[in-house]
Amino acid sequence: MSKAANTDGHTSTASVKIDGLKKANTDGQISSVLVTIGGKRIGDKPNSKEAMDIVFRDLEKKERTPGVENTLELFRRVFKIPGVTVLYSTDSNGANTVGFTGNVGSKSVSLVIRNKLKAQNSRFHANDNIHHVFEGNNLLSEVEKELTKKLEEVLDILIIDRENDPNSQDTANRWARMYLYEIMGGRYSPPPKMTTFPNEGEEKYDGLLVSRAEFKAVCSHHHQPITGVAYIGILPKGRVLGLSKYIRLVQWHAARGTLQEELCNRIVKSIAKLTKTEDVACHIMARHGCCENRGVQAHSSLTQTTVLSGRFHEEQVKSEFFNQIKLAQQVQV
Repeated sequence: MSKAANTDGHTSTASVKIDGLKKANTDGQISSVLVTIGGKRIGDKPNSKEAMDIVFRDLEKKERTPGVENTLELFRRVFKIPGVTVLYSTDSNGANTVGFTGNVGSKSVSLVIRNKLKAQNSRFHANDNIHHVFEGNNLLSEVEKELTKKLEEVLDILIIDRENDPNSQDTANRWARMYLYEIMGGRYSPPPKMTTFPNEGEEKYDGLLVSRAEFKAVCSHHHQPITGVAYIGILPKGRVLGLSKYIRLVQWHAARGTLQEELCNRIVKSIAKLTKTEDVACHIMARHGCCENRGVQAHSSLTQTTVLSGRFHEEQVKSEFFNQIKLAQQVQV
């Protein structure tokens, strides 16, 4: 895999995937080698194909740790980039991945994580949870530091004097923490602990249960706030969730970049899996900052979405569900 030169004549990225080669690491196999060469003009410098040839030629020596150093030396010598370094070498499911970079002065934690996810074929869309990357390490705090630096650059580009403006000092870190631990915290944190209880015997509840959950989310298109309420309907079978868990689950799924339609679907699927019943429904009403704060600036806009599964497609059950929602909107407990 390789990316061609940019329109300004710079080589952007050369990525090489090499499978099944035992080498260059004392821990085991290297499943892929990701090489980044940025900011170097082509012409007298090797192109992406030649970069791949260098890596293949060096790794085919089937050497262990010295193999990594030899590859680095080749890049330092051929590309005349003295700062080429190993970004990471981690073991995941029995396979190691090594990343090289020659165009940054220090290690980029986010680049390490992205390369790791790519090597694992793990998706990391705005609405995906990637908390497994941060288990048992301090990578999230390192991401916070890196993000703070980048957001400081954003403020600088916006020509905001963050050094002398008392209202802008530390704004970058507050901004970073807000993203990582609050409005997009559902991406980086594990799912809330879900406690279910038996629903059986003489006191088994076989009626309709409707729970209301308020939430905040982020529009993945414009990163504007989504503020809404979800009404969850369920016809319980063998297990039921504790009432607060419906709210925690909705808020965890919402705290990331998402679309309302996606959120509605994820809530239904998640609750159905936990309670082992397909008789689940979700109705969401929400206001979107992308409609209120920009574009049409419609301050009274409201978006409603509904996902029905199982018996909620039956007219009687569906009607009872929406009647319960109307009643909940009229009555304040």
